[in-house]
Amino acid sequence: SPRLSRAARGVTVTMTDVEEFTAHLKDSRGNVKAELDLFISKGGLRLIKTDGKILGAFPLQRIQQWGITQPDTFKLSVQNGDKVVSLVIHSEPSEVSAIIDCLERKVAQIIEDVRAEEEGRPPQDVS
Repeated sequence: SPRLSRAARGVTVTMTDVEEFTAHLKDSRGNVKAELDLFISKGGLRLIKTDGKILGAFPLQRIQQWGITQPDTFKLSVQNGDKVVSLVIHSEPSEVSAIIDCLERKVAQIIEDVRAEEEGRPPQDVS
Protein backbone atom coordinates (compact mmCIF):
# COMPACT_ATOMS: atom_id res chain seq x y z
CA SER A 1 0.00 0.00 0.00
CA PRO A 2 1.34 3.45 -0.87
CA ARG A 3 2.73 5.49 2.01
CA LEU A 4 4.50 8.79 1.96
CA SER A 5 7.38 9.83 4.19
CA ARG A 6 7.17 12.67 6.67
CA ALA A 7 9.17 14.73 4.18
CA ALA A 8 6.38 14.43 1.62
CA ARG A 9 3.96 16.15 3.99
CA GLY A 10 5.81 19.44 3.64
CA VAL A 11 5.59 19.67 -0.15
CA THR A 12 3.55 22.63 -1.38
CA VAL A 13 1.02 21.93 -4.07
CA THR A 14 -0.48 23.93 -6.91
CA MET A 15 -4.04 23.22 -7.99
CA THR A 16 -3.12 23.00 -11.67
CA ASP A 17 -2.81 19.23 -11.44
CA VAL A 18 -6.46 18.46 -10.61
CA GLU A 19 -8.19 15.59 -12.44
CA GLU A 20 -11.95 15.04 -12.19
CA PHE A 21 -13.93 11.79 -12.21
CA THR A 22 -17.54 10.79 -11.70
CA ALA A 23 -18.54 8.21 -9.10
CA HIS A 24 -21.23 7.40 -6.57
CA LEU A 25 -21.79 6.00 -3.10
CA LYS A 26 -24.21 3.15 -2.47
CA ASP A 27 -26.20 2.16 0.59
CA SER A 28 -26.03 -1.33 2.14
CA ARG A 29 -28.68 -2.60 -0.31
CA GLY A 30 -26.69 -1.46 -3.33
CA ASN A 31 -28.83 1.56 -4.16
CA VAL A 32 -27.07 4.75 -5.22
CA LYS A 33 -27.28 7.22 -2.33
CA ALA A 34 -25.06 10.02 -3.66
CA GLU A 35 -23.70 11.02 -7.06
CA LEU A 36 -20.18 12.40 -6.76
CA ASP A 37 -17.57 14.38 -8.56
CA LEU A 38 -14.21 13.09 -7.43
CA PHE A 39 -11.23 15.46 -7.72
CA ILE A 40 -7.67 14.18 -7.39
CA SER A 41 -4.54 16.32 -7.21
CA LYS A 42 -1.21 16.17 -5.44
CA GLY A 43 -3.03 18.04 -2.68
CA GLY A 44 -5.42 15.16 -2.14
CA LEU A 45 -8.75 13.61 -2.93
CA ARG A 46 -12.03 15.55 -2.72
CA LEU A 47 -15.49 14.01 -2.86
CA ILE A 48 -18.15 16.55 -3.83
CA LYS A 49 -21.83 15.79 -4.34
CA THR A 50 -23.29 17.08 -7.59
CA ASP A 51 -25.19 19.72 -5.53
CA GLY A 52 -21.81 21.14 -4.45
CA LYS A 53 -21.75 19.74 -0.90
CA ILE A 54 -18.27 18.52 0.08
CA LEU A 55 -18.46 14.99 1.49
CA GLY A 56 -14.78 14.68 2.22
CA ALA A 57 -11.35 16.06 1.50
CA PHE A 58 -8.34 13.90 2.23
CA PRO A 59 -4.65 14.72 1.72
CA LEU A 60 -2.99 11.87 -0.18
CA GLN A 61 -0.65 11.44 2.77
CA ARG A 62 -3.63 10.35 4.92
CA ILE A 63 -4.74 7.64 2.50
CA GLN A 64 -3.25 4.49 3.95
CA GLN A 65 -4.24 2.12 1.18
CA TRP A 66 -6.50 1.75 -1.81
CA GLY A 67 -7.51 -0.99 -4.14
CA ILE A 68 -10.09 -2.28 -6.57
CA THR A 69 -12.41 -4.77 -4.86
CA GLN A 70 -14.60 -5.35 -7.94
CA PRO A 71 -14.26 -3.89 -11.46
CA ASP A 72 -16.76 -1.14 -10.59
CA THR A 73 -15.71 -0.61 -6.95
CA PHE A 74 -12.69 0.72 -5.14
CA LYS A 75 -11.97 1.09 -1.46
CA LEU A 76 -9.86 3.66 0.36
CA SER A 77 -8.64 3.57 3.95
CA VAL A 78 -8.10 7.10 5.24
CA GLN A 79 -6.56 8.27 8.52
CA ASN A 80 -9.11 10.65 10.09
CA GLY A 81 -7.87 11.84 13.47
CA ASP A 82 -7.34 8.75 15.63
CA LYS A 83 -9.49 6.53 13.41
CA VAL A 84 -9.07 4.88 10.04
CA VAL A 85 -12.17 5.38 7.89
CA SER A 86 -12.98 3.09 4.96
CA LEU A 87 -14.68 4.57 1.92
CA VAL A 88 -16.22 2.40 -0.79
CA ILE A 89 -16.72 4.26 -4.06
CA HIS A 90 -18.45 2.97 -7.18
CA SER A 91 -18.19 3.93 -10.83
CA GLU A 92 -17.86 2.45 -14.31
CA PRO A 93 -14.95 -0.05 -14.46
CA SER A 94 -13.00 2.20 -16.85
CA GLU A 95 -13.46 5.15 -14.47
CA VAL A 96 -12.37 3.08 -11.46
CA SER A 97 -9.19 2.07 -13.30
CA ALA A 98 -8.56 5.71 -14.26
CA ILE A 99 -9.04 6.86 -10.64
CA ILE A 100 -6.54 4.31 -9.30
CA ASP A 101 -4.09 5.18 -12.07
CA CYS A 102 -4.44 8.87 -11.23
CA LEU A 103 -3.84 8.25 -7.49
CA GLU A 104 -0.70 6.26 -8.28
CA ARG A 105 0.62 8.96 -10.64
CA LYS A 106 0.00 11.74 -8.10
CA VAL A 107 1.82 9.81 -5.35
CA ALA A 108 4.73 9.07 -7.71
CA GLN A 109 4.95 12.81 -8.48
CA ILE A 110 4.92 13.76 -4.79
CA ILE A 111 7.74 11.28 -4.13
CA GLU A 112 9.72 12.69 -7.08
CA ASP A 113 9.13 16.27 -5.87
CA VAL A 114 10.47 15.37 -2.40
CA ARG A 115 13.51 13.55 -3.82
CA ALA A 116 14.28 16.46 -6.15
CA GLU A 117 14.05 18.92 -3.26
CA GLU A 118 16.34 16.74 -1.11
CA GLU A 119 18.83 16.43 -3.99
CA GLY A 120 18.67 20.15 -4.83
CA ARG A 121 17.42 19.67 -8.41
CA PRO A 122 14.25 20.56 -10.30
CA PRO A 123 11.60 17.80 -10.12
CA GLN A 124 10.89 15.77 -13.25
CA ASP A 125 7.32 15.20 -14.40
CA VAL A 126 6.78 11.52 -13.63
CA SER A 127 3.01 11.61 -13.63
